Amino acid sequence: MIENTRTRTEWLTLLQIITNKLIRAIDNEQPCMSCGKLGGKPQAGHYHSVQSAPVIRFHLFNIWMQDYRCNVELSSNIIGYNKGLIENFDEKLKEYVEIKLPLHYHSLKLTTDEIKTAITKTKNCLKTLEVKKYTKEERIELRKKFSEIIGLYKIYY
Repeated sequence: MIENTRTRTEWLTLLQIITNKLIRAIDNEQPCMSCGKLGGKPQAGHYHSVQSAPVIRFHLFNIWMQDYRCNVELSSNIIGYNKGLIENFDEKLKEYVEIKLPLHYHSLKLTTDEIKTAITKTKNCLKTLEVKKYTKEERIELRKKFSEIIGLYKIYY
């Protein structure tokens, strides 16, 4: 069985894939956070990259809709990302994502069983979403609600 042969790293990768799907569903039909354009291949773009801040790689407030160009070719287009957070939400959210997220979380040591549980919970959250364009308020509330259900992070926003 494939489940029994996966490594912990492979389970983490699967959790990232499912988390990214959840973000793309929450931010469905939203423009790129960094450049404001609609279209292109939608990406779940991390504000703090997985490499630079692995402890918050699954944090739903660290990941927002971006297009391929900004996320991959422009390495997040962080200047545009900051502007997008302020224009789409407010300075408070930008400060939370930029400064407070990395300060609140110093460790995330998950066992393989905890990763598997998070995958199941994230998939269940995904199943509850309607395919629609959510308002900015709904996007914030969904991130809070699903973060609580998944249980990897306490939300301070």
